[in-house]
Amino acid sequence: MKKRRLFSFLLILAMLTGMVSAAKNTRQPYAIKVNRACNTVTIYESDENGQYTKPIKAMICSTGREGCETPLGTFYLIDYRSEWRLMLDGTYGQYATCFYGNFLFHSVCYADDSHDAMVREAYNNLGNAASMGCVRLQTMDAKWIFDNCPAGTPVTIYDDPDDPGPLGKPDKVVDEITLQMYNGWDPTDPAEGNPWNLAEIQSLRLGKGVVSLTAGDTAKVIAFRSPSDAMVFWYSNNEEVAVVDQSGNITALSEGSALITAKGIHGKSASCVVSVTGELLPYDDLVPGAWYYPHVRYAVSKKLFTGTAERQFSPEVAVSRAMIVQVLYNLAGRPAVKTGTAFEDVKPDDWYSEAVAWASSEGLVYGVSQTLFAPHAILSRQEMATIIWRYAGEPNSSAYLGIYADASEIPTYAKTAFAWMTDNYLLRRTDRNIRPAQAASRAELASVLSQAMQKGLIE
Repeated sequence: MKKRRLFSFLLILAMLTGMVSAAKNTRQPYAIKVNRACNTVTIYESDENGQYTKPIKAMICSTGREGCETPLGTFYLIDYRSEWRLMLDGTYGQYATCFYGNFLFHSVCYADDSHDAMVREAYNNLGNAASMGCVRLQTMDAKWIFDNCPAGTPVTIYDDPDDPGPLGKPDKVVDEITLQMYNGWDPTDPAEGNPWNLAEIQSLRLGKGVVSLTAGDTAKVIAFRSPSDAMVFWYSNNEEVAVVDQSGNITALSEGSALITAKGIHGKSASCVVSVTGELLPYDDLVPGAWYYPHVRYAVSKKLFTGTAERQFSPEVAVSRAMIVQVLYNLAGRPAVKTGTAFEDVKPDDWYSEAVAWASSEGLVYGVSQTLFAPHAILSRQEMATIIWRYAGEPNSSAYLGIYADASEIPTYAKTAFAWMTDNYLLRRTDRNIRPAQAASRAELASVLSQAMQKGLIE
């Protein structure tokens, strides 16, 4: 224990001695000034008179948060630095350079001493007071001080909320690292293997200048840049109106306008204006921007569907036989039904009873037997296609079904129906399979009907 105390005393004494000797040596190439109020660092070099009056570089930083304030005053870098340093809060910093006691210049925080363990929030907080008293920097800036500012470099910490410094307060290389963008690395880390593409963009433009959307819909904007593999990041200035993902897909959320910007990591940017009309549908389980959204909106506007519960549409719920006859009955205008049905499992006070009577009398849907309709039985895609094809008047079609890898699974009764839907691009598929026996969802039914109506195939 005595040896440990003696070692700690000698270390502190060495640090203080280094601080004193460094303070006497003011003939250094640079001086560092930290505006604590603006969280900005400015590097100065000396003029012909030996005074540090020539600003050459500005850096965004995070100084100490409330209760952990970075000390004010003039200090001098000491010869106490390391490429990785364990911090008081258990995180690590890269390129740590001491200027007073336990106060350092260093990178933003890392969960451990590896390059892919950067704490995302620490990077995003740059420009705000967020540290435990040290001056946090982007890794490239911490490395610049580490490499270029020897012991004895003067450091002045001051407050001026009105003037960040003669070079202003620079932006971060990436404005905000979102969860979608996060890969564990500081975008500015010069270490080999950094997945961020640091190539400087020479030119950048967007494929659209103005985008008009209805709430719930989505549109893709392409960023044309040179070099073509340079990384860009997308931002919305009004995320209540529209959001954008890192592929340039814009999703409209509410009426208004938003500026969507694609920005390169070295500052080049291009923007487009998004104008949004309308409101989201009153169903909490519908995902704005989902493939089905415009189709569900159209079907709901035509009063074909209602929700399955308050504020629920249930887009992925399988369609039952009762559901499809009710939807088609709504589409037909709910004509008067003269007689009921002979099906034992359809009661006069069931919500679908008139629809079943109408559909069976029109020859659209038959019972599963002479006496049973099976209203709650799940509908397959082949049954959905056939029923809608019948409603359309059984149009002939000879479209080639061999484009589907599972075409051999289509039953004979459904082949013409699938051919008609294929001819008119009514069926959504994400691969080469049509999956005839798979259950049809409410979203799929809304999609087929809304497209068929808008193309004038049914009414």
